[in-house]
Amino acid sequence: MLLELERTAKTDSSAIARPRSKKPFPTWKMIVGAAVLAVAVLYCFTSNANSAAYQLEFNTTSEIPFKEELARIAYLVVENRDGTIEMFEDNRFGSAFIDRRCTFRFSIPSPAPKRIFFSPAPNDQVVEITGARAMRLRDSQLIQIPLEQIIPHRQVEVISRTPNSLLLKTLPGNQPPTLELKWETPPGFLSGKSSTFSRILLVIGFAGAATWLLMLCLRSQNSTAHPLGFSPFKIAQFGAAAALILTMAAITKFNAHPDEYLHFEAAKYFVTNWLPPALDDPAVEASFSHYGVSYLQDLDVAYFVIGKLMAVAPSWLADLEIIARLCNVLFFIVLTGWLIYRLPRSYAPSILLISPQIWYVFSYVNGDALALVISLVMVVQLADNTSLLSRYLRAEGWRTGYSGAVLFAVLLALLLMAKRNYYLFLPFIGLVAFWQPFMSVTKGTLVTAARKWAVIGMTAAILYFPIRIGHEAINKFDDARIRVEQGEKFAAPRFKPSELAAGTGAQRLNLRRQGVPYTDLFAQYNWGNQSFQSFCGVYRWMSLNGPPEYYRVMGALYAIFLGFILANICRLSWRDGLFAGAVIGLCASIVLISAYQSWIADFQPQGRYLFPILPMIAFLLHRYRESLRSWVFNMLFGCLFACSVYSFVFVGLRNIPK
Repeated sequence: MLLELERTAKTDSSAIARPRSKKPFPTWKMIVGAAVLAVAVLYCFTSNANSAAYQLEFNTTSEIPFKEELARIAYLVVENRDGTIEMFEDNRFGSAFIDRRCTFRFSIPSPAPKRIFFSPAPNDQVVEITGARAMRLRDSQLIQIPLEQIIPHRQVEVISRTPNSLLLKTLPGNQPPTLELKWETPPGFLSGKSSTFSRILLVIGFAGAATWLLMLCLRSQNSTAHPLGFSPFKIAQFGAAAALILTMAAITKFNAHPDEYLHFEAAKYFVTNWLPPALDDPAVEASFSHYGVSYLQDLDVAYFVIGKLMAVAPSWLADLEIIARLCNVLFFIVLTGWLIYRLPRSYAPSILLISPQIWYVFSYVNGDALALVISLVMVVQLADNTSLLSRYLRAEGWRTGYSGAVLFAVLLALLLMAKRNYYLFLPFIGLVAFWQPFMSVTKGTLVTAARKWAVIGMTAAILYFPIRIGHEAINKFDDARIRVEQGEKFAAPRFKPSELAAGTGAQRLNLRRQGVPYTDLFAQYNWGNQSFQSFCGVYRWMSLNGPPEYYRVMGALYAIFLGFILANICRLSWRDGLFAGAVIGLCASIVLISAYQSWIADFQPQGRYLFPILPMIAFLLHRYRESLRSWVFNMLFGCLFACSVYSFVFVGLRNIPK
């Protein structure tokens, strides 16, 4: 094995010594060029909207129920100055409680319309408007609108009116009941200083990046293509999975999936913004859940990426909610295609085919999908001997092949800005970083590797901490206090921080403080069984389960699957068996830590919290692919795929509201 690695290193060294004109252009430079180009394009598409748009907000109270897939709906009708009529719809959802309060928000493009009409509720309903305000999206400037400037227009009867309340009843009729907003836009409210100089620079950067990227593509035409060693049957499986994911995204009702409206509101913020918001920014109020928290309170790159993809997607393609879903569908398609191309003849890409819950995560708006993508890209860098990271670690000095260090540092920084449960993937990276040089017989290998990994860690810190400090600065380095204040403002009864501190909060929160032993999570609360089922396929708001027989079959297949992996790896050597055992131990720790989180915070036995296990198993599948290759293992993958298709189609697609 050592001779083979040395031979590979010599081959790489000879490749570096070739003439510059014949060397294939590094992939990372292509990626950087594409990223620069994408940023310029996104700015060109969104800069005008950011400087000339505002949002109207109406605070209402009514008895109209809403929960999960059942939304409260309001409309805004605008008459433009050219005589055209536009209608805007806003859906507001609830999650685990029914609240009489609701805030409707409508984005108004400039120039300001001639007349504005608001339809707060369906016919024959009693509703109270408790506030109205306008917010300029460019800088979140707020202007309160007096309720006296909201007057009946059609099929509306005013019951009572005070300076802080407008109680009315919508009347029966053939048209939507409407109120007219007699509000003149304040002078200068829509105007904003446009940075002409910065736009000129970005246009120049856009042209330069496009030219540079085109030259890179032309120079890389002579590079040798990677051999494609995957079978058409495997391609068909991935194609079927992608088709099912796209179907789920396209036909199911919005918010028929866990917290989708909250994920959507978080991503929607970045359609017109580039920097993360302050926690008390009025623009993010729509993203607060009944827990009194928002997905925008953490640095999560997924919502930024989805928001910017939503910003550039054409409006004729689909509704904005569907476009947000299509972003995750795109992640799955690009990831699977790249994995198959990058790891031919490997079982690692097939890890995406062993559970329908993986497909489900890619079919609706959430932040988990991109975190899984990042972790699997990191696995390729760790497992493949031809990756940029592997070449950097094999190089003689820490400066040689530094692009591999930069690429992995970027991935590390992105992982730190992803879902927090993927922090549990970091110990696995440390295990691989230590194990590979530790098992080498070359003197000084461990010290050299430690230095190179230190360079990677410092580079990742240089990339991550300025962003983290900037986010803290936006919140004036007082985010703890602001979180509590926002929690008190937006949390539902029994979920407010004051109630939790007093011990009068919901029973499912902080079971440890209530005296529940940790072991009772498994013995009495059935945490293990619920987590396993949701890892194998539970849909809607974690309320749509398959038949018990399905989960028994999946459990048996997973047991055989892991047993087959361990048996074949341990057969190679005690060192390989020890490494595989350490990986399985890390997987078990993820299960225990997830249960611990349900014990000290909110009791949520969800299988997606266990997804950091998937890239770890993918690493084993690639590293020991030759010893695992057999018809038995192929049959196991086939059975897991068939069961996943059954659950996704006949449990998920069949029963989720359309």
